[in-house]
Amino acid sequence: MRSGITMKIFPKLIISRKGAKKDKKIEERENRKEKRVNRNKELYELAIDDFRLNLERLRKLYPVKTICMHGSPLSKWDNRDLWKKYDYRDFGIIAEPYFDLDFDEVFYITDTGRQWNNAGASIRDKVESSFDIEIRSTQHFIELIQQNKLPGKLIINTHPQRWTNDYIPWLSELIKQNIKNVIKKWMISRKGAKALREKGRGRGEAKKMRREEGERRKRTERQKSRR
Repeated sequence: MRSGITMKIFPKLIISRKGAKKDKKIEERENRKEKRVNRNKELYELAIDDFRLNLERLRKLYPVKTICMHGSPLSKWDNRDLWKKYDYRDFGIIAEPYFDLDFDEVFYITDTGRQWNNAGASIRDKVESSFDIEIRSTQHFIELIQQNKLPGKLIINTHPQRWTNDYIPWLSELIKQNIKNVIKKWMISRKGAKALREKGRGRGEAKKMRREEGERRKRTERQKSRR
């Protein structure tokens, strides 16, 4: 009789322990998610306070009406994300080019990576556009303008430190940018591979969550039937 009772109880103990472990993992995952949400909320608040303070300082010198995102290409943060939570128009800003220009009408040009429109060395300084115009060099750029081969509307995003006639700063910029371009190309290829992995992982996570939800329902039903 005792062994029969033990055999009936033991599998239920195993099931309940497995269920408890899974519930604990789910709870830990939810706790980590909540911590990330709280941390992101705090970062958004710090960022908008910093924006407000610097805007006030700049407006003591000039009536600023437009803004443009900036940031290190090696940083994981994209400053444009700030405006997913806040509205720059609330600060008297009338435009941010990455949000307010139609790049199918305005041709976007940047010297990021120390080349003109070098997509392979640009992490954020690029836009979705119907224009496909190659600019091979600064001299080629000048020729395209002189020959009237560029669209009527242009926006040129430049980094002033690259435009120096002093030999040492120019050489320093050349060396640093070539090194950074290698790193950025690696980051872009890594980001593409990660996106593919995340796509597959997202499907796996969704499947796992559905399975865990089904098991949780079964446990709830079993508990109700015991009562």
